[in-house]
Amino acid sequence: MRQRKQRRGSTIVEFCLTGIPLIFIWIGIFWMAFGMWEFHTLQYASKVANSYLATHGAQYVSVSGSAIQVKMWPTCWPPMP
Repeated sequence: MRQRKQRRGSTIVEFCLTGIPLIFIWIGIFWMAFGMWEFHTLQYASKVANSYLATHGAQYVSVSGSAIQVKMWPTCWPPMP
């Protein structure tokens, strides 16, 4: 019985030393994976948009009349009256 009282509370100490850092590592892995997924999605979208513009050009109008519209900004900002 005496040995059990000496070990009392060791579970909480072990959890604090191992469990809490492990939870932070899992959260970090999740956010790193989310960031990589977001980067890949944006990279793929820009690749598709660039290949579309390289193939069709900025002023391309399809047969159905729908196309992307690229607005050209003025060379000076703010625009002069």
